[in-house]
Amino acid sequence: ESFLSALLLLSNIADVTEIRGFSSHLPQFHSDKRKIPCPAEIHQQVMQYCREKSSQIGAKANHSDGIRLDFPEGWLLIRPSGTEPVIRIIAEASSESRMKEISGQGQAWVSEALVKYSGARK
Repeated sequence: ESFLSALLLLSNIADVTEIRGFSSHLPQFHSDKRKIPCPAEIHQQVMQYCREKSSQIGAKANHSDGIRLDFPEGWLLIRPSGTEPVIRIIAEASSESRMKEISGQGQAWVSEALVKYSGARK
């Protein structure tokens, strides 16, 4: 992703001094990345819970790499880590307030699922 951004930048400038001017015209996005501790043995239950919750909000969904929800002004990705006992939440939006709202919703779903399923494994 960053490699492609660099190529786009370089293909649109004639001189290094033009970089500031070019970047000032690009849209600004706000992003957030969170890791929520979650035992690996309940990753699937937590993800199923989040899938069910996310299906109720009417966002465009893609389940090829976790749960990705696309909104007109941003997106949310919830996915289990393949290397750590965590669930990752990544959000991006055109405003900081919307990014916090989207990310917070994802964190709420994961937290609810953890309460539900952590007790079930005891």
